[in-house]
Amino acid sequence: MARCDSKVAWMKIVMTTIPFLPRVGGMETVVSILASEFCKLGCQVKVTTATPSNAKDSFCYEVIRQPGKRRLFDLYRWADVYLQHGPSLKFGWPTFFSRKPSFIVHHVWMSESSRFPALTRRLRHSLFRRCRNLCVSEALAKSLPLTCEMIPNPYDAKVFRLQPDLPRVRDLLFVGRLIREKGADLLLEALGFLRARKVHPSTTFVGSGSELSNLKRLVNRLELEDQVAFVGECAGEALAQLMNAHRVLVVPSRWEEPFGIVALEGLACGCVVVASNSGGLREAVGRCGCLFERDSPESLADCLDELLNDKTKIAAARSHSAQHLERFTPDRIAERYLALFRKDVTMDTQ
Repeated sequence: MARCDSKVAWMKIVMTTIPFLPRVGGMETVVSILASEFCKLGCQVKVTTATPSNAKDSFCYEVIRQPGKRRLFDLYRWADVYLQHGPSLKFGWPTFFSRKPSFIVHHVWMSESSRFPALTRRLRHSLFRRCRNLCVSEALAKSLPLTCEMIPNPYDAKVFRLQPDLPRVRDLLFVGRLIREKGADLLLEALGFLRARKVHPSTTFVGSGSELSNLKRLVNRLELEDQVAFVGECAGEALAQLMNAHRVLVVPSRWEEPFGIVALEGLACGCVVVASNSGGLREAVGRCGCLFERDSPESLADCLDELLNDKTKIAAARSHSAQHLERFTPDRIAERYLALFRKDVTMDTQ
């Protein structure tokens, strides 16, 4: 781990996020990883969130849950850097009262829908103007009507890693919520096309959601019972072991993913990734897999058929993984954030 200079060592960072642990999700994971890395680099870190928890927090940083207005403003005054994950007037309003270095990290596509009243839209745009705006992918940056600097999301490199002692005994793996947007049904339909070609890859679905019953009915209709297993929710070390037991991770999202941390996790565990060719997934996958036409089970089936029947293509994709993943390690991403903070923070180094 690189040692930080004196300016960073005494930097006080407040990170805000609506969702946080113990909830499970991409932003929750990213905030937790970055907060831990900032601490390792010598910074003082406090995370404030709207997410409650019944358990006692045991992080290397302080977590303030559901703070009142006075507490939030005190945190803002304490900080050298105010880092907001996701634009939120709930946590962003203190920036209207001071010019303290403040940043907004945009994790999802921006929508100017009618659900926001006119006054709220104006306040949000004012918030954007008062902060430096960051994005987690080039695709997201290009979609926003803002000047953004891109810093991608990190993945947990300690948990998601190669485990050579685990044999890769299964073919395909899906990890995600079982909802229509994530496209689990597209993978099942692709398996139906492959079955017609006499290709029968074993497939594991990790996750839960409202579509589970419909997906099981689709398995029966397509006569895939001998190939498909639904194993429920899984995370952390147990998920890493599952990934190490599979050859290909499939990310068939209908929704254009702004980034795609699960793709990085799969790559780090030795999977080749097959993903929809839209949004930030292109950047997350790089040269380490195959992209198919979004919302097309036929295109997905073609991608899988090509990979499963040509071991040299799997080997070629895996050969790029180590170099690709270097860009997304927690220490590398944390250093990129701190390099930005150094430009804006004037600190007493005595």
